[in-house]
Order: sequence, then C-alpha cells, then structure tokens
Amino acid sequence: MSRRGDLGRDELLRALTEAAAQAVRAERVVVFGPWARGSESPGDPVDLLVVTAAPFGGGQDRTRMAAQLGSALANFRIPKRILVFTAAEVARWGGSAAHPTGRIMGESSRSGPDPEGAHLLLDVAAKHLKAVHGMADSDLFDDDIFGFHCHAAAASALRAWLALLGADPWLAADDLGELLTEVGERTDLPERFADLTTLSIFAVQHFLVPADDLLAPGGRRRLQDLVRRLHEHVQGLLEERSPTKSKLEGRRPISPG
Repeated sequence: MSRRGDLGRDELLRALTEAAAQAVRAERVVVFGPWARGSESPGDPVDLLVVTAAPFGGGQDRTRMAAQLGSALANFRIPKRILVFTAAEVARWGGSAAHPTGRIMGESSRSGPDPEGAHLLLDVAAKHLKAVHGMADSDLFDDDIFGFHCHAAAASALRAWLALLGADPWLAADDLGELLTEVGERTDLPERFADLTTLSIFAVQHFLVPADDLLAPGGRRRLQDLVRRLHEHVQGLLEERSPTKSKLEGRRPISPG
C-alpha cells in the first residue's frame, strides 16, 4: 500500500500518473494546481487531468472512467481531484480560458472576446437556474441549498460576461462582489445587479454549515428573478456579438427554465 510517507514527492507524482494512465489507457495525465507548481501545503489534494485518446462510447463514459480511476488510485492515501476529458475536447477547448483544459494545459492564447467560452459558461448557469426553478417549495428544499444554486448560476453568468469582454473569466474568486467589480471595470454594470452580492455567503459559510430561515418571505422569488435577469442580460450580449453562436454544432439556445 502506497502512503504519502512511503514515497518522495517526485516519486509519488510519477507513480500516481503512471497508475492513472494504465487504469484507463490514457493518452496523457497532467498534474496541475499547487502540486504542479511545487507550492502544495499539507492536505492539499493532487489535481490530475486525465486525457483519453478515444471518445466516450461503447460502454465507456466519463462517469464510469472517473470511478475506475478512483478505484485504481485508492491505495495512494492522499487526497486527489481528478478531471477526465477526451483528446478531442482538449483540442477543441485548449485555447479557451473559460474551459478547465485551456487553463490547465496553459494553451489558452485567446486575447479577445470568447463567445464560445461564454456560451459554455452560460450553459452551466442555465443548469443551476433550472435547479433553482424546481426549488420553489421551501418544505422540500432548504434556503441554503436554494441559495447555493442561485450563487452558482450567478457566478457562471458573470464569468460568461467576462469571457465576452475578452477578460480571463477566472480572474476573481467565487465572491460575487469581486466578479461584479471585474465586470464593472470593463463595461457599464446595471445597478440592479449589485444585490447579487448577498448570495456569496451561500457558497462559503452556508455551503459548509447548514442554517435555517435565511431568506425573508418572498426572498426566493426575488433572488430567482434577479439571477434570471442576469442570465438573460448576458445571453442578450452574447447574441448581439455572435447571433449564430447558439446554433453552432447543433447547440440549442440556452434556456434556464
């Protein structure tokens, strides 16, 4: 059994990447994050990007492959975070700072607006908004869970806005105040979106510690409407810049509801 104390740092990383590559016949395995920079602290997970040569299909998919990797690396008693993408996905998204592969591989070279990256991030926002839409019943979904998805939808929409402005969408942390500041330094920011900052606590404190009665009566509807308006605003900007973007490669226009 391989434990952190059994192997030196470089040996550990080499053993991890080799085991991951063998487990799923990966084209390459890339270490990223603090361990790649040599700035890891005790308890930091090893971040791995596993790139598969073949596309998914034939009984193999991303979920199944991630499970295989988890089992294959279980004997390495150190925290791990594993991302799985195909070589085709890396080739498509390697130039976009909006996609993890572009940031990890250091291949994101885009210096201007990134409409397709913005569309990708709005897709994520739409999924969270879809969840928010189904959480109207407070007896079934607590405020902290509702707020978490509202925050995620808003953060993704603001990152999409930054991508459209030609900025790195990951310049700021998940604090919505910081993301709003980044947007506001580059374009006119409607004053109504300032209230989004109240959602940040749902991604920090209330994501980790359950709490009751966080929202006043009517608070859910107000927040849902605010995040929806943000999503619609950014999607409108995307359609102005690239009116055919939603039709690229068979993609349908984004709809959160």
